[in-house]
Amino acid sequence: AMPSAPEFLATTLIPVLASRIGTNQTLVIKAIAMYTVRPIFRTMIVAPTGRKKTPAQKSIISALTELEAIHYETYRLQQEQYEQELTAWKHNANGDDPKPTPPLRRRFFSNDDTLAARIQIHSQNPKGLLLYRDEGSAFITERGRFSNGRGDSGETEADLSEFNGGSLSRDRKTDGSTFLTKTGISRTVATQYAMLQVLMGVHQDECG
Repeated sequence: AMPSAPEFLATTLIPVLASRIGTNQTLVIKAIAMYTVRPIFRTMIVAPTGRKKTPAQKSIISALTELEAIHYETYRLQQEQYEQELTAWKHNANGDDPKPTPPLRRRFFSNDDTLAARIQIHSQNPKGLLLYRDEGSAFITERGRFSNGRGDSGETEADLSEFNGGSLSRDRKTDGSTFLTKTGISRTVATQYAMLQVLMGVHQDECG
């Protein structure tokens, strides 16, 4: 229905499906060497401007968008009920009634790729999620944007661990520590040839 390539759909569909499997499954490549992998895919559509990259991707991701909308409404209603119960508990607490537990929002994808945000979302959604950005360069150029020029806040190392389904951790004074023993975060993006060339530069990758 649009002047686009069917490969754009497949390139997006693979990580979307992988994100719904996430940490639920592990493929054993060689048991004696403890060599295992999880369904984690990172894909990038590279094409000139005007090739309908974004509409093609959104036609696939729309399924996750619909799930996000449904579960957000459920979360909103649960949050209202929690606040009412919390208010009642504060006024009538006698030491016997347990404090109400806040609801958790079920998530399927995120447009915010900060390390702290995805660890928090993943901790509440153990299966995993999809990271999607309309412009693929954002995954690289926005690293460390909250560190005031002091490196990338460990985002490069976290990227490597995520790519292998490894562990992630976060320590905050306000809400304590969060540790994920395994992760299932897939990504899909799109960019242009010129932008990809700028990002690659001379392709010196110290991290491999």
